[in-house]
Amino acid sequence: MTKGEGGIFPGTAGLQPGNSSRLHPASPESRMNCRYPPPPAAHHRLASWRLGALAFSFSLLAVEPNLPPTVVAPAAWAAVEDQGTIAIPLTGVSPGSAAEAGQRLTFSASVVGPQLVWLEGFDHLAGSSTATLRLHTMPDAVGTTRVLLNLLDDGGTADGGSDTTGRLITITVAPVNDPPRLEWARKSVARGGQGVITGDDLQLTDKDSDPATLAATLTAVPAHGALLLAGAPLAVGGRWTMAEVAGGLLAYRHDGDAATFDSFSFTYTDGSIPAALGPGSCSIAIGGRAVPTIGLVPTSAAWRDGDPPLALAPLAVVEDSDSAAFPGGRLTAAIASGAGGDDRLTLAEAGGVALAGDRVLVDGRAVGSWSGGTGGEALTVAFTTADATPAAAGALLRALRFHTAGRAPLAGYRSVRVMVDDGDSGPSVTAEIVLTVSAVDDPPRIATALLAAPAGVAFDTALAGEDPDSPLLAWTAVVADPGVATATLTDAAAGRLRIHGLRAGRTSLAVTLSDGVNAPVAATLPLIVSAGDDEPPALASEPPAEAAAGEPWEGVLRCAGGALEFLPGSDCPAGLALAPLDAASVRLRWTPPAGTGAWVRFRVVAVDAGRGSAAALPVLIRVRPRPGGSG
Repeated sequence: MTKGEGGIFPGTAGLQPGNSSRLHPASPESRMNCRYPPPPAAHHRLASWRLGALAFSFSLLAVEPNLPPTVVAPAAWAAVEDQGTIAIPLTGVSPGSAAEAGQRLTFSASVVGPQLVWLEGFDHLAGSSTATLRLHTMPDAVGTTRVLLNLLDDGGTADGGSDTTGRLITITVAPVNDPPRLEWARKSVARGGQGVITGDDLQLTDKDSDPATLAATLTAVPAHGALLLAGAPLAVGGRWTMAEVAGGLLAYRHDGDAATFDSFSFTYTDGSIPAALGPGSCSIAIGGRAVPTIGLVPTSAAWRDGDPPLALAPLAVVEDSDSAAFPGGRLTAAIASGAGGDDRLTLAEAGGVALAGDRVLVDGRAVGSWSGGTGGEALTVAFTTADATPAAAGALLRALRFHTAGRAPLAGYRSVRVMVDDGDSGPSVTAEIVLTVSAVDDPPRIATALLAAPAGVAFDTALAGEDPDSPLLAWTAVVADPGVATATLTDAAAGRLRIHGLRAGRTSLAVTLSDGVNAPVAATLPLIVSAGDDEPPALASEPPAEAAAGEPWEGVLRCAGGALEFLPGSDCPAGLALAPLDAASVRLRWTPPAGTGAWVRFRVVAVDAGRGSAAALPVLIRVRPRPGGSG
């Protein structure tokens, strides 16, 4: 368009550029190309025109397109084999310009090279310019891969805007020396005879060590014979290598006595690890009597935080060539290394295995009793009947499960060792299951059950929350009826709250708690405003204090006087049912899941609507563990 050919607005042909003070257009015609109210990412541009002796000026509203979010990430990062969690710091995190500060940011990441790592999650508190990308190394993985980090805001892409920023991070995982592993150690010899111990009898392996450096040191000599190296007896401290075993130089010689079982013990090393491992034990069956054998397929497994109990040996078999039953024997499973305080070894009621108190049944027949599995104690099944056959022992191994009961399990490796003793020939060679445990960032929990305030008074309190793996927390709080009370968060990170009770009554407080990683959790808490001299409900009797995991539990809460309403506290366990009995008591019903911790604490809210008072009544239950878990 040229000057004098219609102008900018109808009827303004001949408008000329000029200078004048800034004015907003007032006529309908002058508003045609403007937007009201202006959006956040917008600014005004001044335009002015002259028509003869008349000057016109107006401002044009220019809408800025959405700017992409920003993040600074290292181009490369170094890790080591089996490191576990990799924490990569991110800086310069923002949604774009200052005008876009209220936009929500979403992090994501994907592996675009060899699968050497997997994503654990992100740590980021809303509004913070820093964050952490958490990855986890895959077992035994080494090499170089790349991780694509993406940051998305919710500003959209209208008018040519951009809402995504990507960063490529090269991850190099350097190899480390793996410790050796004792896979198998057993031998059979004739009474008074001698036998060469081969690599099939003593399986000591290491994927990154030479047999000449893979060595064992004797820590306990055989009680009924001698261990020989190149024909010479070995004493405590004697040493041999797996190269010598492969050469047929290691042998056992029985002394001819009436024993049916012997063994020797040793530590082992690859020459590079800081300290020798073990001790390991080699079982020796004498005079044709065989110890049980355990077959495990596979011998390694992985459990991730939040998964159901993991089957450690789903294809296990137990055999014994000369014992049809194992009365007087036992099965044991123990976490030999890497154990966390919340680790559990349990038995699932699956594959014909059933539990009745501390009794163990297989296919409906009692085979023995169980104990242990928690607090670092081995899970033991003591065989007491002739129905404890090799097949029954195999069924028990297939029912063996692992999980952790805590919310923040110790990540890393576990070595679970299992053994079966037939009660006459001695124990089997110990079989090892290598287990990888991965931690997952859990959402936070809101522990506050209710809030109470006197009318006409402002006071400070705090909301209670917990998150074992995310120290950065943020609260929100909104009162449903501001005519009863007002609430202001004075510290959103600590949950500090100022409540002003305006009049006696009952309302609720809607709260959320965010850890910056998971979706915020929400709860609606009773908020009771009462007269200053009102007494809250109090317990008259407490429910039974003991329950059994996996079995229904029932208890009654009784209060002193009042027509009460009972509500579950925000910390009540899942599945808890409340059934009012009368005006001052409530029945509680709950079945603690298998793997529930030794003590369970929660609160039930009792509200006295007539007096405008309330109390959170504490409940403490000791849960007896039992082997069990989902198939």
